[in-house]
Amino acid sequence: MYNWGPPSALKAWVDHFVNIRTFYGSPSPFAGKQITVIVCSAGLYSRGELMDDDGLRPWLRIVFRRLGSSDVHFIDCDPTGPLDRGTVQLEDPASAWAQAMRQVTDRIAELSA
Repeated sequence: MYNWGPPSALKAWVDHFVNIRTFYGSPSPFAGKQITVIVCSAGLYSRGELMDDDGLRPWLRIVFRRLGSSDVHFIDCDPTGPLDRGTVQLEDPASAWAQAMRQVTDRIAELSA
């Protein structure tokens, strides 16, 4: 997440992908698909008081819903600020990285079941 929304490269990819063939085609390209997105942000936007400032997850839900999937799952790697500042290490179980890796493992198990 950059400045409460999608990075420009992701926005550009969506703008290229969503076009007359993909958006208005039938069936929708993501119809019936489960989508998993890993979101990284310096601040804690996945829960708590900053959730209202998160423009990325709602935008992604809209994009994928309009492309046919309402099953969007987020893996949250936040806050990464402490990792960037060196106040927490990757291996620390409380780090955003370690928490995200546990979510990845859990999501793989869900999808494999």
